[in-house]
Amino acid sequence: MSRAFRISLAVLIPIACVTLVLCAGITNVYGTGALLQANVGGWLPDGAPGDSFWDASMVDVPGLSVYAGHCRGRMRFDLQVGATGPSHSNPCYAAMSMYGGGGGQSETYFIVPGGRTALYRDSVNHGPWNYGIGNVIYYSSPPVPPGQALIQFGFEGGITHGSAPGS
Repeated sequence: MSRAFRISLAVLIPIACVTLVLCAGITNVYGTGALLQANVGGWLPDGAPGDSFWDASMVDVPGLSVYAGHCRGRMRFDLQVGATGPSHSNPCYAAMSMYGGGGGQSETYFIVPGGRTALYRDSVNHGPWNYGIGNVIYYSSPPVPPGQALIQFGFEGGITHGSAPGS
């Protein structure tokens, strides 16, 4: 094989693998819903207090997720490949019945540059993420009661500043 061909393969094979995983995640593994989920390494001490618990996303892209689950001062890495969804293997959340049926989760995953279009994802009963593209939804805040100050924040020229109305 020529040197150029070997270099091309070294570049194209990783790009093809990443593309395959991303497309599989967005399309619910091409309609099959297949998921590989594994706990990597077992429970390890993390130095947190014994009464604390949380989940932290390390890698979260369509088709591949790595979460660090913290429970009672110990942590474990959870790996998902395929039809990924929200992490649902933390025993502290399970003890509070957080993974029972009837729940849903929806979030804005990514706002396309320009600010008019976004990639949304939602999950029902901790199932796989469903992705969709739509216009950005801006929630309006309730009106400010008379006599209370409202602080407005703006972003101009790389400087964030705040000011009260009329100032």
